Amino acid sequence: MDKIKGIIFDLDGTLADTLPLCIKSFQLAFEEITGIKYPESRIIQFFGQTEEGITKSIEPDRWQECFDAYIRIYKENHHLCPAIFDGTREILDFLKENNYKIAMVTGKGKPSADITLDYFGIKNYFEYIETGSAEGVIKDKCITKILKRWQIPANQTAYIGDQPSDITCSKKAGVIPIAVTWASIINTELLEKETPYKIFSKISDFKDWLEQITENKPNMSINK
Repeated sequence: MDKIKGIIFDLDGTLADTLPLCIKSFQLAFEEITGIKYPESRIIQFFGQTEEGITKSIEPDRWQECFDAYIRIYKENHHLCPAIFDGTREILDFLKENNYKIAMVTGKGKPSADITLDYFGIKNYFEYIETGSAEGVIKDKCITKILKRWQIPANQTAYIGDQPSDITCSKKAGVIPIAVTWASIINTELLEKETPYKIFSKISDFKDWLEQITENKPNMSINK
């Protein structure tokens, strides 16, 4: 029974609907370098790795060219995802105003994460930003690293994500797993199977919940 003091966010699909942009950028990059038009399913199966890892998995002999093309194309086409989800900035402002600690753990690599955070102008909201690995999912390790920096117990921290792996990593790290389903690419059934603490389908409902636990903060605890 503990109060939430820290909030850690995922990026793609949680703060902004960037996954379609990621997929399209991979398709265009691979086609430009190799002439092969890979289907969406071929790319998605490697999600969890950074862009470097995905390009190495799909085109190991020409991964550097594909990676460089991806970063360029991703940046050039970011206008296809022009803003974070409506209401998200208000949530970040609310958390800041109420002295929550805020961080980000994303599976994206640092180059693409920087592009997106700079494009949206939200980098300064996050005390710490941890990016992914070319080898695979490391979000649980990144969450644990942030907890050590904050010196906050895991059960006083929530991780907000949109993928089943976000829930499993949250549980490995011992933090409160919160699932959100407002992105365009989502599998709610798989998320539910991972039994998160809560699932929110609307940003307004998530904000209402945050306001509720904040208003009652002196006396209200969160039971995992």
